[in-house]
Amino acid sequence: MNAAADTRRVLTTRDEVLSMAVEIADLAHRSLAIFSHALDPAVYDQPRFLDTVKRLALVRINARVRVVIVDVGRAAQYNQRFLTLGQRLPSIVEFRRVGEKHREHEETFIVADATALIFQPSRESWDAIADTNAPAIAKKHLTVFDEMWEQSVPDPNLQRLSV
Repeated sequence: MNAAADTRRVLTTRDEVLSMAVEIADLAHRSLAIFSHALDPAVYDQPRFLDTVKRLALVRINARVRVVIVDVGRAAQYNQRFLTLGQRLPSIVEFRRVGEKHREHEETFIVADATALIFQPSRESWDAIADTNAPAIAKKHLTVFDEMWEQSVPDPNLQRLSV
């Protein structure tokens, strides 16, 4: 049996994506890169995910969590806890609004340390592919993310929330 096949999973439900997002975030030692349309709160605003990101931010030296979002208004409305975590740890957890060039990207993804990832080809479905040991694929998505990051901008709606 192929060892790489053992690390790859097909996800089809919200609970599977949440569990895998927690697992991917837990694997991160240095960085977590997230590209999302609106940070679905069923994944990103859940205590299991938030606790894992908080642990990464507080325990790992030089950890960095970068998030690029398309629909900032919706993300700010439904992800209060995740955005608050970013406010409390601004040097580690950073949020940005996607630049114009990448607004039409249909997919969403999470990459941990250029090694593990979740890739959802469509924002309209929970269907996804996850792999905990796919450096070549993860690096490809991280390269796309880095370009998105460089062309994105901080958004005041993500920096301060009206609570």
